[in-house]
Amino acid sequence: MTAKLPTGITSRVNDSSGRKRKQYRASLSDPSTRSDSGRARRVTSRWFDTFSEAKEWREDQLTRLKTTGGLAKDLRTCMSDACDTWLKAADKTGVDGRSPIEFATKDRYLSSIRSIVKPTIGLLRISEISSPMLIKWRDDVAISNGRDAANRALAVVKQVLRYHAMTGAIPVDPSASVRPLQIKKSFEVDDDGDLVLVEEFMTPAIVQRILDAAKQLSETGKMPGEATRRGIGEYQHEQRMKAWHWARPLLYLLILGGLRIGEASALQWGDVDWDKRTVLVRRARKRDGTVGAPKNKTSIRTIKMGAEFMAVLRELYVRANDREPGHYVFGEDRTRPMVPNNFTRRQWSDVQSAAGLLSEDGKHVWTPHDCRHYHASVLILADMNLQLVADRLGHANTMVTQTVYAHLFQHMKGEANTAGADLEGVLLGR
Repeated sequence: MTAKLPTGITSRVNDSSGRKRKQYRASLSDPSTRSDSGRARRVTSRWFDTFSEAKEWREDQLTRLKTTGGLAKDLRTCMSDACDTWLKAADKTGVDGRSPIEFATKDRYLSSIRSIVKPTIGLLRISEISSPMLIKWRDDVAISNGRDAANRALAVVKQVLRYHAMTGAIPVDPSASVRPLQIKKSFEVDDDGDLVLVEEFMTPAIVQRILDAAKQLSETGKMPGEATRRGIGEYQHEQRMKAWHWARPLLYLLILGGLRIGEASALQWGDVDWDKRTVLVRRARKRDGTVGAPKNKTSIRTIKMGAEFMAVLRELYVRANDREPGHYVFGEDRTRPMVPNNFTRRQWSDVQSAAGLLSEDGKHVWTPHDCRHYHASVLILADMNLQLVADRLGHANTMVTQTVYAHLFQHMKGEANTAGADLEGVLLGR
C-alpha cells in the first residue's frame, strides 16, 4: 500500500529522459483566493528528485512566510506579480521617463527575478514590505549568493517598488532608504607600504596610476619587469604597443567623459568636434554586436572634453591617418565597432596588472564601467548641479543618479549637518 503524501506535496513518474524516475512537487496555495472549481489557488511550486527535499523546501517557505508577512490576499499585489507587471511596462513602453529596455537588460532583470526575488520574497504582499525587511533580505541574499548578486536583485526590487508607488498600488516606496551593499574596491597604502582595499570607487591617485601605466604600454608595449626578447617576443611587444595607441585614448574617454563602454565602442570620427572640443554620443554597441541608439533618449548627448583628452585623441587621429567620418575611433578594424569584452580581457587586464592593482588571487579589481562610477563620484563630491551630472552621464532623470549614488549624497548630507553651526552666521546675515 502506497503511503499518502502530506498536504502540498504530489508526485509523478517522469520518463522524458528515457528512463523512469519519480519526482515530487512541493507547492503553496493561498486559501484567500479560489479557482473556478473552488480550490485554493496555487501560487508557487517546485519539483524535486526526492521527497525529503520537497518537504524541506515547503517547510522553509511556510516558516519564512509566517515570520515576514504571510501569503498575498490579492495575487495582483504580491511581489511576484508586481515584478511581472513592472517588467512588462519597462519592456513595452518604458517607465519613469525611460525608453523601453533592451533585450540584454531584460534578460539580466529576469535572471535576478527568477533566481533570487521570486523564490525568496515573491509571495509577499508589496503593501506589507518594509525597509527593515528589505535590509534583512538583502543581507541574507548576500550571504547565500554574494554581494554582487544581492545588489543586482536589490536594484530590481527598488525599481519594482518605486514603479508601484508611482502608480498608486502602494502609498510609499519602502525601498527608498535601502542602500546597496558597499563593495570595497579601492586601494590605499598602509604603514607597511602594502596596498589595502578600502573604498568602493577608484581614487584620483589610482586613476593616475592607470593612466601612467597606459602611457608606458603605448610607448614600449612591455609590461613592468618583462624581459626584452627577440623574435616573437618583440613582435608581441609591437602588437601590444599598437593596440595601446587606441586603448589609451579610450581609457581617457571612459574616465574623463564618463561614457558607457558600449557608447565608447560605437564612437565614430564624425562624432568628434575638434574646434568645440566635444564628443557626440548618439549610438552604442549592443551585446549582440549590433549598433543602435544608446540606452535611452537622454543618453544621446554632447559631452564637453578637456584639452588633455583632445591632445591624446589627436595623436591617435594623426597616427591612424583615417579621415573617414563613418569609421570607428577605437579598435583594430575601424570599419566595425570594438568588442568591449576583448578590450576588458586584453588591454584592461594588462593595464591593471601594469599599475599593480590586482587582487590577491591575481584578478583585476575593477571593470571598465567603474571608470564611469569614478567620473560620477568626482562630479557629485565636487558639488556639481545634480541635473548637470545626470545630463553628462546620460541618465533618464536625476532620480536615477540619486539612486545609483545614494551613499555619496548621504555622505554630503552628513557634511552639511556638521557644518550647520558655521552656516549660522551666513544665514543670519552676519
